[in-house]
Amino acid sequence: MKALLGVVAHLSLSLCVTVGVSAQNEPLGGQPSPRVKQSVGDLDEQVAYQRAFEAVLWAMPASAIIGFALGCWRFREWLTM
Repeated sequence: MKALLGVVAHLSLSLCVTVGVSAQNEPLGGQPSPRVKQSVGDLDEQVAYQRAFEAVLWAMPASAIIGFALGCWRFREWLTM
């Protein structure tokens, strides 16, 4: 159970850090300057960014449920001490 929680926490944290770092490098307003011609690489980067952001949003409820269940389990053990 601890290993599963560790994996979920690590994935959630790494995705959050990746999304946070990528968001700081975007141009003001989210649009490229008018003189820049977009390439396939730019589109691939945008798709990867959107997928990472969606994965973080998707994983938040799962990690919260696991954390809540772990807390309940630890509280039950604490009550029986």
